[in-house]
Amino acid sequence: GISGQVFRYGCVFVVDKNTPNLEKKRLEYPIMLAEKLQSAIAAPIVSNNKTIGVLLIGSRIIQQYPESLVSKVKEFADEMAEIITC
Repeated sequence: GISGQVFRYGCVFVVDKNTPNLEKKRLEYPIMLAEKLQSAIAAPIVSNNKTIGVLLIGSRIIQQYPESLVSKVKEFADEMAEIITC
């Protein structure tokens, strides 16, 4: 799923209005189906160069996420890593 890809590649994944073949892509991610999400941002929570978790932000409405929001989600994931590893 989407969390597995974030763990594997260690980068932010965005599924939104701009994603080619959005409906097909949604089918690849069970969490999106289970929660009826139409759009999502998934960011790695990284500590000591190792992904220790995933922050997933989702919407049940098709969204077009601006880069500023994607950056804020990544920043929040970084802050979470600091809190978790203290």
